[in-house]
Amino acid sequence: MKKTVLFLFLLLLVLSTQAQDIIYKTSGDKVTARVKEITPSAILYQTTDSLQGPTLSLAKAEVFMVQYANGNTELIKLDFPTDDSGKPGQSPESLYQQGRRDARLYYKGRGAFWGSAAAGATSLFTGGITLTIPVAMAVTPPRLGTLGVPDANLAQNPDYLKGYRKQAHLRKVGKTAAGTGTGILASAVLVTAVVLAIFL
Repeated sequence: MKKTVLFLFLLLLVLSTQAQDIIYKTSGDKVTARVKEITPSAILYQTTDSLQGPTLSLAKAEVFMVQYANGNTELIKLDFPTDDSGKPGQSPESLYQQGRRDARLYYKGRGAFWGSAAAGATSLFTGGITLTIPVAMAVTPPRLGTLGVPDANLAQNPDYLKGYRKQAHLRKVGKTAAGTGTGILASAVLVTAVVLAIFL
């Protein structure tokens, strides 16, 4: 009788240890648990030592695979947003960074350069009053029509456009500073040449 009870106890112990789900984390750790639900962003589970305890959760990004007690396994794939054609879309941060990269390539800011160069060139003759023009140009963000966005579809995305405008404004500030310096230098060279021509 004792052997039968011991055998049944060991059998139940073996069955209970086998009837557990295993969550494999991307860090290499294993969590022995009972998986309750897999949502789009998390895995809800209870630990095997307290099945009546609280339901815990792990972010899907932290989980590689779930092995169920019945032997089935499920690889965890993150759900990335898709565009209208069903292709994987870009995250808002990725679109923002792409906007900044594109602005470095496509925004020229020629008007800011030449306008500030003219203001810088005339600043020696106006007592520096015209230097307010480049300052005003630098603090004003570029207008939408002058941005030169290469893709009209991307221009409709607010994250992309925010990144593009930010980088275009930074480039405009740089172009304005370069134009002002060029104008002042050209004006100084011209004045020096005139003075030397008169007195030599």
